[in-house]
Amino acid sequence: MRTDKHNMRESPIANIKQQPDPEMSREELIEELGELRALTAGLLSTVPVAFIVLDSQWRLVYLNDDAVKFFEDTRESLIGKPLEEIYPRKLGRMLSPQMIRELLDGKQNWVNKYTDYLHQWYKISANSSDFGIFIRLEDITSEMLVNRLLRLNEFSVNRARDMIFWFMPGGHIIYANMASRELLGYNNEELTKLKAIDIDPSFTADKWAEFVYDLKIRGSSTLELSFRARDGRIIPVEMTSNYLDYYGDEYVTSFARDITARKKNDKALMETKAQAELYVDLMSHDINNMNQVAIGYLDLALDMMRTDGRIDENHRDMISKPYEMLLNSSKLIENVRKVQLERSGHYEHRVIDIFKVLEDIKNNHPSVAGRDIQIKLTSNCECMVAANELLKDIFVNLIGNSIKHSSGPILINVVMDKVTEEGKEYCRVSVEDNGPGISDGNKGKLLQRLNIGNARARGKGFGLYLIKQLVDDFGGKFWMEDRVPGDYTKGAKFVVMLPAADT
Repeated sequence: MRTDKHNMRESPIANIKQQPDPEMSREELIEELGELRALTAGLLSTVPVAFIVLDSQWRLVYLNDDAVKFFEDTRESLIGKPLEEIYPRKLGRMLSPQMIRELLDGKQNWVNKYTDYLHQWYKISANSSDFGIFIRLEDITSEMLVNRLLRLNEFSVNRARDMIFWFMPGGHIIYANMASRELLGYNNEELTKLKAIDIDPSFTADKWAEFVYDLKIRGSSTLELSFRARDGRIIPVEMTSNYLDYYGDEYVTSFARDITARKKNDKALMETKAQAELYVDLMSHDINNMNQVAIGYLDLALDMMRTDGRIDENHRDMISKPYEMLLNSSKLIENVRKVQLERSGHYEHRVIDIFKVLEDIKNNHPSVAGRDIQIKLTSNCECMVAANELLKDIFVNLIGNSIKHSSGPILINVVMDKVTEEGKEYCRVSVEDNGPGISDGNKGKLLQRLNIGNARARGKGFGLYLIKQLVDDFGGKFWMEDRVPGDYTKGAKFVVMLPAADT
């Protein structure tokens, strides 16, 4: 280090001797000590810490400028006062004699200071000697605020309700918050060993690379994805991702929200909309058409009454056809009402003997004038199902369709048995007839009518729609086929499978 003898002689430090000269007079020694005290005070005033000196009676004998600011008082009002008189004040409470003793014992090394508008932290140290107690207070508020904000940020991210991930550009997960771990079923160690392609089956290595490349250009992106949990569950999520370049390191930060409930609500909303459109369609088209047919026949009957004064036997259709249309219209309205009640949970489920239901239908089915109708019921077992009172409507509609869509004599075979499928036991009921059957083209149209989301069920197909809705609600399956495989002209066959109930 370069020294300058002239400057050293000019500096007060150069004039202070490391050891007092034993030949100095009392006056010279006092002068020397005064210079030393002034120099020390000057140095302490430039140190960016609060410095306090207490005498053996715990009285303040020295405070530098930062210490005066710390107490928010004047030096004149503080010097000479015992610490006991200062510490009860709001700002000095932390410097009680008890606390100083703990500091001297090494039990505490930082303290708080509160004002009406600010919270400050000070790192404090204390030393004692024969000359008094020396206290040093260093303002560490900025450091503490940064640390607290970092901890708060970490706590907030970890406890966020949405899933939060930090990915490396290659897809490796380097951080996942608590919601991510809980929803996907992994612990932190397991999850941070995975890649994005492990939790989202739609991502491949190439697709992820393309996603990151696009993210670099756009900065952020929001996608609907499907996460795969550890147990195989597929969870629909909406994920918003951001590209970050942090001091030369690249990251992808993603916030993923479970949208399972939203998807269900959207589906329910679409079904409700489709139902509303269906009911409007039924009212404006099917029921209106039936009414128009009935009105047409009745107009003809009125004309005949005006001209002939009567309706003879040869024109009975003018009465029977309107009657038939009104019955069909009434039946359609009744079926719509049943669908509404079933969807609203109006009907209570209970265990029902399906054979007794079929037997009751067979024994009490109304005869049709001029038709030879035989219903044969066959079963080799007892079978109970969990359903409600609308179970009967399934088979009434199926048997009724066989009669309605045929002419002349007809044989309807109803066969019930038990089957096991994928380890689950079902009651299977097939209703088959020897009528005209259903062509492959008409089978497709009927299947469309069974799905309210694909096509509107017209009035004539609404009975099958009701059957499909009931079977679905009972947890079963429903389909149609030819009675004789490959030859639809030999008659139709409808099959209903319902889960067998524990008895």
